Amino acid sequence: MKYLLLSLSLITFWSCSQEPMNVETQTLQERRSGNNYGIVHVADLYAGQNILIGSVEVANYYDQVYVTYKTNGNWSLKKTHLFVGDFSDLPVNNGGNPQVGRFPYKRTHPNGTQEFTVVGPDVYSSSCYFHAAHAEVVNSNGQSESAWADGDPLGGNSWAMGFNQCY
Repeated sequence: MKYLLLSLSLITFWSCSQEPMNVETQTLQERRSGNNYGIVHVADLYAGQNILIGSVEVANYYDQVYVTYKTNGNWSLKKTHLFVGDFSDLPVNNGGNPQVGRFPYKRTHPNGTQEFTVVGPDVYSSSCYFHAAHAEVVNSNGQSESAWADGDPLGGNSWAMGFNQCY
């Protein structure tokens, strides 16, 4: 009888305990309102080199990178390409231009998409990563452009940009 009561007590205790929150089921808004979410960098998103069309927000949530592309006005995302890692691992061609098709995080978006978040790699405090955020965008007039998050030039013959961020 004693063991039965002990077993029932343990079952009751386990059934009332809360499981850790599953990050993947939360919306971006819920993550942003949490104590462990921190925006660490915001870069302007430029189409065609000089048209400001939105931003790229880099955040850290429970030691994982979240990169959010946002377009403004009549611009929307067609494709996104993201590299997060060591600069020496950035895929480039023989001319030194980044090969966005080989970036590890890439997605094609439905028409009208104006915001998209990439859940990137785990990060650790005192770690620094190079970020190159590229997008193919279109406006409501049908104008298509290549877009990059503002940063330092990557070299080669393109206007590609990127930035370092430490967590």
